[in-house]
Order: sequence, then C-alpha cells, then structure tokens
Amino acid sequence: MTIGEFIEATNRLENYYGKEYTTEQRKIMHEELQDLSIDRYKQLISAIMKKNKFLPKIADFLEVDNEIPYSRKEDQKIVECNICNGTGYIFYKKTIADENMTYNFACRCECENGRNKNKQIPTHQELGIMV
Repeated sequence: MTIGEFIEATNRLENYYGKEYTTEQRKIMHEELQDLSIDRYKQLISAIMKKNKFLPKIADFLEVDNEIPYSRKEDQKIVECNICNGTGYIFYKKTIADENMTYNFACRCECENGRNKNKQIPTHQELGIMV
C-alpha cells in the first residue's frame, strides 16, 4: 500500500475516533503495515471500528489480521491439496466413549490454504491427528 492510500484510509479511522496519530506514529505504522494491500487495510479498519473503543495501535491491526479471514478472492491463494480438497480445513469425527456420542470437529490443514485461515484453530499436526 502506498503512503497516500495509507493516509487516506487512516484519516477515516482518525475521524471515526475523533483523535489523530502523531506524524511519527503514522510513519511507524506505515512502515509496519505497508505490506498489506490497501483493500486488506480497509477491511482491518472496518473490523477494528466495530471492536475497539480507542484509536488502535499496530498490535491491534496485527491481532485483527490474524482473527479475520481474507474475504477477497485476489488476496486468497487457493492451492490444490489432496488432504483438505482446497478448503484449508480437515473435518473429522470423534466419539466420546463415556457419552456414547460422536461429534464433528475441524482443524486447519498444513497447506497454504490452511495457513490463511484463522490462526486460533489448531492444525491437524498440533492436535496429533493423522490424515
């Protein structure tokens, strides 16, 4: 994202909160967030305005970036994967013997599709599930 795009989008954020970043804060924020596309940055701003009560810092942007999935097709890189069939998720069933019930679960695949999904969902390797 260019500095001009960043400033324009950040002005919207500042107007919403009724506060302004200092020149130095803007410079540092742009340096840290410039690898984001302008569309993704605007998406994060919208999510932050719904979530945060105060003008966000870099950590807030990074946290929300990890929480919400990319919604634009151009930002998502879909790769072929025989394990998850390109969804990024692996679905499995687990039976709880004590309850005699079977539950449906999902975890992230280790492929690129899974890496683009919500980081709070563990991968099949983190759970020790063999696929």
